[in-house]
Amino acid sequence: MSNKHRGPINGGEQKLILELCNNVCLFQSVVFYNKQGNRKTEMRIIALSRYRLFFIQRGTHGKMKRNYHIFDFIEVSSTEPSKTITLRIHDPREFVLIEISSDGAPPLTHFITALKSTYSQIAMGFPNNKTFKINIPTENPNPLFGFNLKAVANGFIETYKAQCEYYKLPVSYEVISYVEDAVKNNRDELHLSEIPGINGISELRFELAPFFATLKFNTFFKLVTIDHLARRGVIAHLAEALNMNSTITSI
Repeated sequence: MSNKHRGPINGGEQKLILELCNNVCLFQSVVFYNKQGNRKTEMRIIALSRYRLFFIQRGTHGKMKRNYHIFDFIEVSSTEPSKTITLRIHDPREFVLIEISSDGAPPLTHFITALKSTYSQIAMGFPNNKTFKINIPTENPNPLFGFNLKAVANGFIETYKAQCEYYKLPVSYEVISYVEDAVKNNRDELHLSEIPGINGISELRFELAPFFATLKFNTFFKLVTIDHLARRGVIAHLAEALNMNSTITSI
């Protein structure tokens, strides 16, 4: 691999990184495996945002080649984390197995720490069987282990924003306002019909999938009501969420 791919990040690359996120983690040698198990080694800038991991091709202006949402991570593994780590990622379009090798500072252990910290802010309340796994001798297998963060409504808002980004749908600030008001008034009852836009017929309409995906593992609300709400899909989404949620005890 030529030395031009190993130099410092240039202005054009930095500009692209700042457009995507503001947290550059690594500049490493990356091996991508396809479905047939064939290897392809590339030098990439690796940047971690609040929700995604980006692989950027070196060049005058840089080019984003791949990106994966952290919610799609399955496993981070290594026997020698100072040298190489392997990422296994869910993607219905392709087989994703990525091997990242150390190529200088910052070390790969910094990446693991940054990934766990980022994940802990958007996955509060996720049970052990719904998080990605860490298979590294020096690490706890649960990426949320050791984090005792406090956030509004036990992380509902941050997880909701992350779910909207995952589904590539806009955030409803009416939802956020409703949750903030519930916390302010110490109300752990979720009255769905009171959320502006949930009826689906006003200009405040929002998509249901990110909202109910957030409700699956959130631990703030203890009761949910659904009075006078006839929007198609609400019952099915709610049933799926309640099947996962262990803190809502009444409807």
